[in-house]
Amino acid sequence: METKMLASSIKSSLKKIHPVYSLWTKTKNREKFSNESLLLKGQHKTENQHPTALVFTSHKCASVYVAKILKDSARDVGMTPIDLDGYFWDTGKPESEVYADQNRLEEVIKPVGYLYCPFRKFIDIPKLEKYRILLMLRDPRDVLTSLYFSSAYSHADSPALGAVKDRQKALGQTIDEFVIDKSDLYLQRYRQYCQNLFGKPNVLFVKYEEMVTDFNTWFNKVTDFLELNVSQKLVNQIASTADFKVEKEDIYAHKRQVMPGEHKRKLKPETISLLNSKFHEVLSTLDYAKTGQKC
Repeated sequence: METKMLASSIKSSLKKIHPVYSLWTKTKNREKFSNESLLLKGQHKTENQHPTALVFTSHKCASVYVAKILKDSARDVGMTPIDLDGYFWDTGKPESEVYADQNRLEEVIKPVGYLYCPFRKFIDIPKLEKYRILLMLRDPRDVLTSLYFSSAYSHADSPALGAVKDRQKALGQTIDEFVIDKSDLYLQRYRQYCQNLFGKPNVLFVKYEEMVTDFNTWFNKVTDFLELNVSQKLVNQIASTADFKVEKEDIYAHKRQVMPGEHKRKLKPETISLLNSKFHEVLSTLDYAKTGQKC
């Protein structure tokens, strides 16, 4: 464990002081996000006429894994996957230049040929009702619990977000303190999803818990809704990667723990009670609780 922490620290230091490492990182990002860069410049073209789809989710909902298999599925049918969140994260460029500008969003979000995946918070994209939208969420109490471990131990640093300071802060808190500290932010994000996407006729809501307990049903539901006629070869390939078993929990691993109900195993009863009260509307709306009012 100490070795992994040392390696992470060395990597962070290299990012700051080593010009060769910095140049290599920038070159890698340009290659990785070439389509995103071209699209933002108004230079990307596609002849694919498949209706554009949008994928909204949250941190700690297996968003990296889900994005990968959906991007592969999009490519399989000739669509171009676009990861704006990833582009802004890796390049350190301010996302507000696009996300907070309705005119820019209308320029960047094209009506056909693209899969925009994933957005990890609600983005007020013009004419949302015209797109097929996948909304995938996880019990927010488990999201907050998992977020503590990734923030403190396992996530890579981003040049955009002062991640070193965030990690230091997380390491200085107990898991209960961290969860309570972050709860308002995630309550806001979940409420925005409830109010703007959940229940809309062009939106399919699926749960993280569905994916980890019955992957094949979840995948078929998602690809059917998005009208992704994926080849059987890719279906078999994706199915072979759908392994959600964790033999032993490792706080430094990206896939540390996947099964539902983690907040019950990690948090104090009084913290759980606070989250139940704070999130009761969201939990009710998303069917994570039996009682409560709607969002």
